[in-house]
Amino acid sequence: MTREAIKCLVLSWMLLKLTPTMAGGAPTINYQPQSQAVILYQQAAFGVIACGGAPLSYQWHVDGVPIAGTTNDQVVLAHAQFSDAGLYSVVVASTEGSVVSTNANRTVKRDDMVLIGGVFTTINGVARTKLARPTQLSPTPGFIAWWYCHTDQSAG
Repeated sequence: MTREAIKCLVLSWMLLKLTPTMAGGAPTINYQPQSQAVILYQQAAFGVIACGGAPLSYQWHVDGVPIAGTTNDQVVLAHAQFSDAGLYSVVVASTEGSVVSTNANRTVKRDDMVLIGGVFTTINGVARTKLARPTQLSPTPGFIAWWYCHTDQSAG
């Protein structure tokens, strides 16, 4: 989880704790879900802060279709996939009525680092995998800068 995502979740939690609840009435949304871009396979979350007559119920949707099992004030994706991109909204309901949030756009991007090949070489006796990230710092336009990362050969 990125530092920005942690800040967003902490801010959402603080807003939730500071938001006064209404004595009753139809639900209202005090904090709408926010659009976001996430990196492929990283955790992603949307949240909403609502108040109104208790108990409140929630149902999240993506592109207008209900998402099974998402009946809380937030929806968390452990490992975002390209298929998770779309317009997210939530219906907040109580016995007094319901309200639909604004749409929040989630885009899923790939990280610019890509795997070039399997085990490339050993450095100081440790197997390394060759990764590449296109760079503008290269002396030659379009040239690729190389990074090497540790490959754990003991993992089955």
